[in-house]
Amino acid sequence: MRGRVEVASVLLTLWTAALACQRPDQAADPYTVMIPTAGDYQVTSPFRGSLEMQLLFLPLFHGHHSDISGDGCMGDGVEGRLVRSCEIGADGSVTYHLRSGVRWHDGVPVTAWDIEFTWALWEHPAVLKVAPGRRTMTVLDDSTFTVAFHGGGWIDDTYNTFLPRHLLEELDPEEIDAWEFWDRPVGN
Repeated sequence: MRGRVEVASVLLTLWTAALACQRPDQAADPYTVMIPTAGDYQVTSPFRGSLEMQLLFLPLFHGHHSDISGDGCMGDGVEGRLVRSCEIGADGSVTYHLRSGVRWHDGVPVTAWDIEFTWALWEHPAVLKVAPGRRTMTVLDDSTFTVAFHGGGWIDDTYNTFLPRHLLEELDPEEIDAWEFWDRPVGN
């Protein structure tokens, strides 16, 4: 019985601390996740770190591609996040198939066009989150794309997250840190 009381006490303390971390200007919203931090936190740019970005945006995979063999490209310990499956072609290119039903928080479907847009953004000279020329991507349809990798190695698909093209394609990459999008990001 004593263990249950201690657990209940710890949970009550954590719940109270979480409520105390909410800013007064934020209305209670059952669809909002509040993350208690030591200070006021908001996503201000894509350079906050991959872990923070993964709270809002999905990567292609979770796990490492250390055991890839045969025709598949999702070895042991690799889970698809945006990707449901993929195949390695005879030329070494990879064809990715996105999961169906994944949507941005505004209801728009996540598509291969979002992946293409984000990779191009990360390679933009003003952003340079990913070295240019590492891959050539071809969108086959909304849920399928092929990537040819150059210079060896696989893409950083475990850590890179992808952004909504429909909301960002008209914005200037030179101003990426100042985009209003980071004040109220739309994740997936």
